[in-house]
Amino acid sequence: VSIANTINMPSGKIELIARTGNVAVTGVLGVDGTAQTFNDLVRYADAGSIVLQANAGNVQLLPGSVVSVAAASGGGNSGTLKVLAPGGTLESAGTLRGTAGTGGTAGQFILDARGVADFAALNTGLDAGGFFESRDFRIRTGDVVVAGTHRARSYVLSTDAGSIMVNGTIDASGKTGGSIQLSANGNLVLASGAVLTAAAEEFNAAGKGGQIQLAAGSQINGVVNNTATLDLRTGSQILLTVADFVAGDINTVGSSAFHGQFTGTLQLRAPRTANDVGVAAIGSDIRGASSVLV
Repeated sequence: VSIANTINMPSGKIELIARTGNVAVTGVLGVDGTAQTFNDLVRYADAGSIVLQANAGNVQLLPGSVVSVAAASGGGNSGTLKVLAPGGTLESAGTLRGTAGTGGTAGQFILDARGVADFAALNTGLDAGGFFESRDFRIRTGDVVVAGTHRARSYVLSTDAGSIMVNGTIDASGKTGGSIQLSANGNLVLASGAVLTAAAEEFNAAGKGGQIQLAAGSQINGVVNNTATLDLRTGSQILLTVADFVAGDINTVGSSAFHGQFTGTLQLRAPRTANDVGVAAIGSDIRGASSVLV
């Protein structure tokens, strides 16, 4: 499937499916949100969704291409861009747009691919395009290095047959705490200088903070990688604070705990060894966690 022209379906849905070859885009795909005026009132329709699927080939967003699920600037929510290439790779060299309207939610991005030509460049493009609501990556083969700053309220990264190394920052912080989930079939390493943050300004409606889940040796087709290690190295940070937190236990009047409010949670998973689990000595600076579960 090759698209070199413009397909514009405001608030609609575009699906391009190649059953044997590649999906290649050099043109413009748009399902942007719209604004409608009714006498003296303006109402906004949310953006739609775009699915690019190559069952056995690659998805290529080539230079000059534009893929947009942006909201109207005055209001409304952005849409969702989903890329499926389970037997191929994603090449993202075009422009991605997923900015929110005033008061709306930003774009959502979903990827399931054998690999990515340039993971860092993809995330730079997502940042530039405003895809800050959620990012969900499934990489079926190979290792992934997370460098630079990646920002989304919900951030999910899994590797079916590789390791994850975090050298940069994953930022899921906000008014209320976001979520980060990293799951590797191989090793999961937070290097010195890495930052994972799901920090919040205030508790959510349920009285909770953010959540971070880190897993090494995750099963694939029911088989666990027993040699994998979860390695949280000295110099890395995991932030689960809530700015509105008031210290004290459940008996301390006025404390957060007294009101049933608790800061963020951290869950660590790794394969069982003979007498232990595959978690290296924890060197990370863990701040604000109300619970750490191994």
